Amino acid sequence: MDPYNPLGYEALTVSYLMTGKYAEATALIRKALKIFPENRLLRLMLSKIPPGAASP
Repeated sequence: MDPYNPLGYEALTVSYLMTGKYAEATALIRKALKIFPENRLLRLMLSKIPPGAASP
């Protein structure tokens, strides 16, 4: 995965979300937003994670 291509982060996040791995999705989104702070899709996906679902 190219660390400077947002598509990889977005695709992996979708995979995590579809399999219920909310903690992994949250961590990945936060990491990606440090690189791509204006990425609307990542911000949208983060907002869709149910409250408390990211806790292990």
